[in-house]
Amino acid sequence: LHAGLGFALTFPPGWQVQNQPNRLLATSPRGNATLQLKADNQPAGTPFDYMRRLTGAGNPIDTRDINRLPAAVATLPDSITGVIYLHNKAYIIQGRGKSRPEFNAYLDEMRYTIHSFHALGGAERRQALPLKIALITARPGDTYASLAEYSPLGTNAEGYLRLINGAYPKGEPVPGQLVKTVE
Repeated sequence: LHAGLGFALTFPPGWQVQNQPNRLLATSPRGNATLQLKADNQPAGTPFDYMRRLTGAGNPIDTRDINRLPAAVATLPDSITGVIYLHNKAYIIQGRGKSRPEFNAYLDEMRYTIHSFHALGGAERRQALPLKIALITARPGDTYASLAEYSPLGTNAEGYLRLINGAYPKGEPVPGQLVKTVE
């Protein structure tokens, strides 16, 4: 989920995703295939035109909407590329393998990632918002375990709350104490 740019996509399970300054890079579990996502802030022409410039004339290009967004996809012998337009930007998703057999082994997963690209909906946009630290005043009976019940931090929430409050691994809030929580 990328709240700032307003899109979401799903990388294959087990792939390692790195958010780099000018791209997202995902690497297969064995390191023999990659997917990268780049953005072009000033695309020219249609997704088909853009794809033709990327792949050259004569290569088959499939033009269709992907999740209601104008798009083009080209599958070549050693790569697959999707160009999807959203908010006046072109998003280019390209998958490659270290060899043709490795590329072919991951082609369905790469295709799935391209077709998972979509504009964020309201619920996803809220989910993509960053977590915030809030200060509360501890009440009688408050424990880090009870505060963790309402935390978005997941299964280790109690430990995280203890850590950010300087009470790790033991200790409990005292009534009237300011306690950091995560919202």
